[in-house]
Amino acid sequence: MAVYIGHVLSTNGPKLFINSIKSVIVSQCRGTSAHKKVKKFPKRYIQNVPVQSKLNSLSSRGFMRNLIPYKPPVNAAEILKKYFIEIVGTDDLSYRLDNEKQFQLLSTLNKELSYAVPNSVLHKMNTLDDVFQFYLSPVDCTVPYDRFKSMKLPPNLHIIQDYKRFHPDSDTMFEGVTAFPKSSTIISGLKAKKKYKGFDAGSPWDDI
Repeated sequence: MAVYIGHVLSTNGPKLFINSIKSVIVSQCRGTSAHKKVKKFPKRYIQNVPVQSKLNSLSSRGFMRNLIPYKPPVNAAEILKKYFIEIVGTDDLSYRLDNEKQFQLLSTLNKELSYAVPNSVLHKMNTLDDVFQFYLSPVDCTVPYDRFKSMKLPPNLHIIQDYKRFHPDSDTMFEGVTAFPKSSTIISGLKAKKKYKGFDAGSPWDDI
């Protein structure tokens, strides 16, 4: 079923995909009370399938992606042109790479610059210019909230970057006495657990 759907999407587009799904549902529901309802499939879903908007949403979703930071060296352009000539035989940026040359070039640049092309953009490395632009573009993985540390903020905006989190074992201001008795601090995020320490205050019914 999954292979069939992928084939329909890649060859005939969204309209035929919806029609195919409709035919599958009709065949599954034939002879049941839902058969008549399925036959009346809304045409608006066939005519206006927002495929491109969904793709755009996926491509721009979130800023917490697991990326490796990369800062191009000062002589990155010279390094790239050097290996262009050694491996491909030319430094003409319009030159189109075949599979073998692409593999050799990207493998070498991965070792030389200590940065590999992610699988998500590997299909875009078609010419030498694509490779050239990729390795000259820095990758900043700083979370937007952390960028405030290096920004000049307006005078009426104050952000506490390294805020303190209460923990009864490390608190020195109130000797471990919390303002919220029987209220636990639960750290659920994997990254937050490395930075903060939670604690279990126990059940509020223990003293009853």
